Amino acid sequence: MQNTELFLQKIRDARARGVNVYTEVLPYNAGSTSIGAAVFGRDWKTIFNIDYSDVQRASTGEYFTKESFERTRREEPGAAVIHHYVKEEWTRLLVEAPDVMVSSDGLIVRDVDTKIPPQGVGSFAKILGKYVREEQALDLMTALSKITLQPAQLLEPAAPVFRLKGRLQIGMDADITVFDPATIAARTTYAQPHNASVGVQTLLVNGQIVIENGAIVDGIYPGRQLMATPRNK
Repeated sequence: MQNTELFLQKIRDARARGVNVYTEVLPYNAGSTSIGAAVFGRDWKTIFNIDYSDVQRASTGEYFTKESFERTRREEPGAAVIHHYVKEEWTRLLVEAPDVMVSSDGLIVRDVDTKIPPQGVGSFAKILGKYVREEQALDLMTALSKITLQPAQLLEPAAPVFRLKGRLQIGMDADITVFDPATIAARTTYAQPHNASVGVQTLLVNGQIVIENGAIVDGIYPGRQLMATPRNK
């Protein structure tokens, strides 16, 4: 906890000096990356206070042994892994902080049989269900700002299209989620990462309804990739 507080304070101190630096949190108590990432090229067991048995292969849920970890890192460096080292009190501290955004950090879902870290599916519903409604760790409007407006504002300088995101105003993009605050909740776990959240009644993307009465509308794909404006050389 002490290091988490120190980390957050250093970011705030830098921002007070005019450095444009922010941070984010995903509301699941693990990290995810590829097994070949540089983070595993150092003394990670001491740094994270975990062992091989605390690291999972995301696609299967299998926990590693020393032998299987080293073999996979050598032969399949791109394999996604989940390392369980985060404490709930660290997560809650950052969730409660009004200047820390909420992220999903989601990996691509190619099929429902291949496991992935659960945050890409459940992060935002978990914030609203667990930390807003159940634990009252933060109020609803602060949570929504951390999920929508703050990330949009951070990205605006690099991609001006985000000036149209994260706001319910005339002239903004019609990306709107209608949910029931009394029922919204995540159902994802590390064992079942594809479980859909509950409590979302309607979802509009670019003005088109993609969820209606809680059910996905087939054949509607209005999403598009948002690109940064190239800088003049």
